[in-house]
Amino acid sequence: MQNVRRAAELTDEWVAKNTDYTTVDEYKEGVRAQLEQDAKDSAEEVLKSTAWSTVLENSEVKEYPQEDLDNAVSEFKSSMEVYAKQADMTLEEFVESQGISQDDFEGGRTFNETVCTAICAVLKLLGKKCQDINTNAVRNQEGRFVYDMISMKYAGALATIEIGTTVDIENELVIIGSNGRVTIPNDWWNTGYFEANISGKEFLKRYSFNFEGNGFRYLLQELMIMIRDKRTECTRLFYDESVRIIEILETINRKDNS
Repeated sequence: MQNVRRAAELTDEWVAKNTDYTTVDEYKEGVRAQLEQDAKDSAEEVLKSTAWSTVLENSEVKEYPQEDLDNAVSEFKSSMEVYAKQADMTLEEFVESQGISQDDFEGGRTFNETVCTAICAVLKLLGKKCQDINTNAVRNQEGRFVYDMISMKYAGALATIEIGTTVDIENELVIIGSNGRVTIPNDWWNTGYFEANISGKEFLKRYSFNFEGNGFRYLLQELMIMIRDKRTECTRLFYDESVRIIEILETINRKDNS
């Protein structure tokens, strides 16, 4: 037969030794008061939750306070960092494992930040001697940017840039020439591979690259090389290219607002 323990008898001595009360009557009264308070608090929480659910179901949220959005983003990123550490992964690796792009995780970018990336790609491919720039910005009823198609005319070439916020556009970079086309699909700024479709060839050729992370490590690498070589100009994006990007961006913004 297993040992059987009988619960201690509830006495003033036991109460004084094991609780914050001195007598059995005080203990019973304290427990009763605590249970009543817990029941009251629970009922109030249910009432508040029901009231808020009713309000939310019958409300239309037009805009969230920026401070609340910033706090929510900060808390989300902090939780992701904790989960990444628990999984023994870098933050970039964990974000990617969750099927989230780096741009989405960073909270998206402004129009100027996004278009600068596209302009940089155009300058690297076609050069700085753009002859004409046209823009066709579309805004909603509140005046907020929705879509823009920017064209940059060169001698013998034309570059078009599509940017949208609430419209569905292809996140790809396409280079079309007289002998075929090159396509970088799916978030081209995070190039993992590109496809070459050459005229007269039956099959596509795919070229892959093992770029890692969101590019920050490559910025650090270039910085270390600049320090080592004692130079102040980056060889991946030259000073005159940066100036030209700013000039083009100013032209686009001026035409969008005119």
